[in-house]
Formats: sequence, C-alpha cells, structure tokens
Amino acid sequence: MRSEATNSLSRLGTEAMAHLVAAFGRDDNWLVCYCIMARLCDRLPPKIDYQNALLKIRK
Repeated sequence: MRSEATNSLSRLGTEAMAHLVAAFGRDDNWLVCYCIMARLCDRLPPKIDYQNALLKIRK
C-alpha cells in the first residue's frame, strides 16, 4: 500500500521531490524504496533535477 502511495505522490513532480527523498530515508520497505528510485531515475520530466535528489538519498 505504501508503494502505491509513493507512486501517486511521485506523479506530482517537483512538489513531491523533498517528500520522496525523506520517505526513502524513513521507510525500510524495499518496494517503497524501489518505487522512489524508479521514479527518480526513469519517469520524472527532464526539467526536474533528480540527480541532486539521488545524491541526497545516497548519503
């Protein structure tokens, strides 16, 4: 259920970026983390700076 909520949130674009990064740090469910990474890497519009978000997640 949380992974589906993550997918829905990720469709909001830049407004959701900070929430996705925070969720990645808080949630240890593999599917939630996978959904966040997939959205950041593959599906976000090019205008969104997903590379900085990925660096924040990695820390």
